[in-house]
Amino acid sequence: MSSDLLVSIEILDAEGNVTQERLATTYRKLLEAAHAAKLSAISTEIVSASPDSVIVRATVTVSKGTFTGIGDASPDNVPTHLRSSLPRVAETRAIARALRAALGVGHTAVEEIADTIRFVKAAGGSKERPPESARTSSTSAAPRSTARTPGDRADLPPRARGRDPEPTQAGPNGGQAMSDSQRKLLFRLAYGEGHQGEGAKNRVLDALGVQRLEHATRLDASRAIDNLKRAAGNGASNGAG
Repeated sequence: MSSDLLVSIEILDAEGNVTQERLATTYRKLLEAAHAAKLSAISTEIVSASPDSVIVRATVTVSKGTFTGIGDASPDNVPTHLRSSLPRVAETRAIARALRAALGVGHTAVEEIADTIRFVKAAGGSKERPPESARTSSTSAAPRSTARTPGDRADLPPRARGRDPEPTQAGPNGGQAMSDSQRKLLFRLAYGEGHQGEGAKNRVLDALGVQRLEHATRLDASRAIDNLKRAAGNGASNGAG
């Protein structure tokens, strides 16, 4: 995979503190790369829609085959100014996932990320403008953090306690607790796989790699969401060329 498809981003909490630095891609970069790979068709369909959630399936065809992806949007996982445009956000996320499958891109697109983000720099060194679906007021207003390597976790803010009065640390240096929006999305993805009740909870715990929901950090949740979405996308594209 070409590094030209990647950008470096920071994940911000509600106070504008940096909780994670990671590589990601963008819808624009994926679309440009897909055209270079002889993109011949994009189609989308609404799987389900309600005032609280919209789920869209996208199908893309490139020279090596046809691929699908699922995208969801809800008031909990989109910026405030886009809550009246849930179908559009869900469609963008679905197409991005389908394009990632077609191009073999394992990094999440910024349009798929529910948290507030800030671009650090593009992989080639140039600044990247945040897409509309990833921008919030805190994205530009948050203060810059001091420079550090992506693997340095010692200066992260202390883990916020969940409902468990004595939560264990999910990692050697802790981390901020999983957000309500992440928890809701994980359960929606579990329901989408056909799990119900205790089965859905067990599926979420298994994806998080923890014994209790209160022990999961935002990083755990982000990884679990990516994995469940990838599993949904692989299931939908089973049999694709």
